[in-house]
Amino acid sequence: MASVTAPGLSPAVDRPSPPTIASSTGRETGRVSWFCPDRGFGWVRADDGTDLFMSYRDLPGSGFRCVTADEHIEFVRDHDRHGAVARSVTVLAGPDGSGA
Repeated sequence: MASVTAPGLSPAVDRPSPPTIASSTGRETGRVSWFCPDRGFGWVRADDGTDLFMSYRDLPGSGFRCVTADEHIEFVRDHDRHGAVARSVTVLAGPDGSGA
């Protein structure tokens, strides 16, 4: 039997399952893939393999803020019109495993 869709509505679309939350606080962990201090943004690879955009505005503090590649971070996953975004980013450990 053919699927019927009401006028103006899109047919059902398979949606990805929501991410696994690392803790009861809704925060997840991952690593910085790369970050451009001149432009103030970069990308994060969550532990589940998802890539998320990150802005310097989501790092703690004020003024110039940046992170370096491979730093271990904690964040809250959000979505905007462009896709997945890391918000409220906290650095847990540097690339060498040292504390933040």
